[in-house]
Amino acid sequence: MRIIVGNVNIKDHKDNIFRLRRNELRTEPLRAHKVARVVKLLFGSQVDLNDYAQLLTTVGARNSIFFATIRDELIMCIIARREKRFTESFLYLYRILEYTSVAFPMLYALSHQNFSGSFGFLKSLVSDGKQGDLKVLSKALPTMAAQGNLDGLLFDFSVAGYDVELVRKIRNELNSAVKPAVSNMEFDYQGDILFRVPFNDMSHLFATLRNRMFHYRNDERNIDLVKLGGAETVCELCIDELFYWFCLVYTVSLSS
Repeated sequence: MRIIVGNVNIKDHKDNIFRLRRNELRTEPLRAHKVARVVKLLFGSQVDLNDYAQLLTTVGARNSIFFATIRDELIMCIIARREKRFTESFLYLYRILEYTSVAFPMLYALSHQNFSGSFGFLKSLVSDGKQGDLKVLSKALPTMAAQGNLDGLLFDFSVAGYDVELVRKIRNELNSAVKPAVSNMEFDYQGDILFRVPFNDMSHLFATLRNRMFHYRNDERNIDLVKLGGAETVCELCIDELFYWFCLVYTVSLSS
């Protein structure tokens, strides 16, 4: 969480130091290192230090490899974005999403006070037994979003400073290749916002972008990356909002 709120220094294998100071949750800056301040920022008055300590010694301690993997992948994602390697950052984030897509709903289920509540929630996610991992997360999002008061949140994808002709090409490609799979994706034809996507549809957007850029299916409309000058154009446009969304999902999974 300190990585997400921009409160750490990172040293790589070449002893380069990266000072992470960007709060990806877009809340107040966090400068102190005290655990109490992190807990207050994330959970407000709903969770105290004793509750947080219990979380660390139960869920955290038993799943230390899982959380360490998330930590390392997050660092690679952030550093790649910081160094303007946007396609690489996009793919790291997608790897994390695949890795956590089933675990996040499981963490959320722990918030229920009884087994019947947890069981009912988890059972609803795999009712036909044929859902893939990302579809499990997609089905869980409306419930998680409502609990965290995030279901009304819209993500704005800005093209401020982009060339007008490039914006037109991006809109045409996304409208043809992505919007059919993301029903609530809405284009804005005035101002700097190219399109908006609600919280609950962000996983569909993420998966569709990845598939239409990096899976070439002859029977489906793929994004013409040649017209856009490569994947960097789309990944740079989308990575900040996708990362913000992921951080919110991570937080609500732990704090609900």
